[in-house]
Amino acid sequence: MKRILFSIGIAFCTVPLFAQGELDALKYSQHDLRGTARYMSMGGAFGALGGDISTFSQNPAGIGVFRNSEVAATINLSNTKAQTSTSSFGSLKDNKFQFTFDNIGYVATFRTNKNDYLNNINIGFAYNRLKSFNRKYKAGYNDIRSSISDYIAVKTDGIPVSDLAITDNYNPYNTQPWLSVLGYESYLIGPAGGDNLYGGVLDYANGGMGNADLFVTEKGRIDEYSFNVGGNILDIAYFGLGIGVMDLHYELNTSYKEYIDWTHVPNGSRGDFDLRTALSTSGTGFNFKFGTILLPTSFWRLGFAFHTPTFYDMTYDYGAGVDFYGIDYDTQGNLVSGNASTPTGRYNYSLQTPWRFLASTAFVIGKKGIISFDYEYTGYQNMELNDDYFGYPDENSWIKEDMKAGHTFKLGGELRVTPQFSLRAGYANQLSPIKAKVLDYPIEIASTEGVTTQYYLDKGTQYYTFGLGYRFGRFYTDAAYVHRNNNSYLYAFSPLFSGNTQIIFPERADLKTKTNSFLFTLGYKF
Repeated sequence: MKRILFSIGIAFCTVPLFAQGELDALKYSQHDLRGTARYMSMGGAFGALGGDISTFSQNPAGIGVFRNSEVAATINLSNTKAQTSTSSFGSLKDNKFQFTFDNIGYVATFRTNKNDYLNNINIGFAYNRLKSFNRKYKAGYNDIRSSISDYIAVKTDGIPVSDLAITDNYNPYNTQPWLSVLGYESYLIGPAGGDNLYGGVLDYANGGMGNADLFVTEKGRIDEYSFNVGGNILDIAYFGLGIGVMDLHYELNTSYKEYIDWTHVPNGSRGDFDLRTALSTSGTGFNFKFGTILLPTSFWRLGFAFHTPTFYDMTYDYGAGVDFYGIDYDTQGNLVSGNASTPTGRYNYSLQTPWRFLASTAFVIGKKGIISFDYEYTGYQNMELNDDYFGYPDENSWIKEDMKAGHTFKLGGELRVTPQFSLRAGYANQLSPIKAKVLDYPIEIASTEGVTTQYYLDKGTQYYTFGLGYRFGRFYTDAAYVHRNNNSYLYAFSPLFSGNTQIIFPERADLKTKTNSFLFTLGYKF
């Protein structure tokens, strides 16, 4: 396999021990479908329509469509349900309720009476939440084939024992992979023969039967502060320019517990341990957007937009700990057990997210309705990681090898029942940007952020949306219901290979995340 040498190579340098992987870059580059209630109820298909503050983060030409100054804000009440299924254990469910303030925006419209071609210039500011990481989930595994202690042991092979032991004059956390040191200090791994080879303490190949549980809690968000300027040319062409300032925060806490039935251990038949990891990531970045909306006819509209990559400066803090309740006895007959923890580490790096291209079309049916369609192309294969030390040549190569372009399709409609009251519906489909060879076959994920081993592979997301709106004087209010359905594959740790032979066998879980949201927007035109 392409990543076989990585586990050996990380033993000889410090910085890459805490490298980010391709899946971390993807996690911070993907956005949810989020916006005002009107935008959401039409599936986000607004690229050729404009006139909504959510379009500041999509097609900045939408600001040119405003004919009056306007202020609007949106709240979101949602419940996220996560379900995991494994072939050995079955299904487990968890849920999380949250209340969020999703956006607020202001547009100022200036008439340009001195210019016969430019009808107006508009400027605006909007805060839009682009992604929520908030969810928790758990998975169960019975009769597992490989222990995570075996995974750590294979990753540690080649490192001398003397380089893993903490002494008064030596701290291996300064030079060695942290999971290897933690595994050694907590007795999860130990020497297994010559040539600096190691074995996991829970060796299921020699008579033990093991079960495991994984608990994961994620928190965080990606917010964008958009500053836009645009205009209206003769009511047939609209243009817009925008700069987005990004604010990212992500927290991850995991607990992976294994329980073994080891009947030949004297005076006892069980041995349990709990490996806990924690991660907190923050980032700030910026991007630029350019867009136009054209009206070839009075009822047909076209929209186009281009987003530059977002250039992030990222910082993350990380750590891990083990509580191990002994399973074996040493040569003096003492039960082996251990509690150990890593220091708290911090690392800085940069992330360049993919560029995006949006194409949209919409048909306005008199004063009765709208049908709109959006397509978004995202070049995930062009994501890039970097730092001030060695860079990420391997990870960036794997991004190009394992990722493909992302495609998002949006469809929306609006029916104006009366001049004041409207009904809306929409659908959106975000296809997975991960290549089939990664989704369908075991493959080693060589690095994940911090000391975390858990990861998931996104299989795609679908949205089903409905809503209504009412106008009364200068005020308007919109409501929307959004059902979001995401499917992923979940791993507690990565498969490992020796040559072309798989030697570590984590069980894959199906992770289904369903979010039901109710959004309410209140706006005022003046």
